[in-house]
Amino acid sequence: MSDERIKATETGMLFYDLLILLREMVRHQLGYNANPATGEAQKDIKTARHLIDMISVLQEKTAGNLTEQEAVVLENLLSELRMACVRAEKTE
Repeated sequence: MSDERIKATETGMLFYDLLILLREMVRHQLGYNANPATGEAQKDIKTARHLIDMISVLQEKTAGNLTEQEAVVLENLLSELRMACVRAEKTE
């Protein structure tokens, strides 16, 4: 495998890792994950929305620089998180 291809693969994997990290941060703010210190789930929809907005900026700023698959994964992630946020707002 060429050095360029290895670097592209590593960069792609790091990009997916970043998306997973951001997804988990939003899910935590929406109360999907319990706080390890207290064992209780807490909602902070304002922070969740801010994180979603940050992911949207990431999408905007990387437009044209992502592979087709990366762009689709990012779009699907944003859709998933926006819907989760709407559901969380309805249950508040």
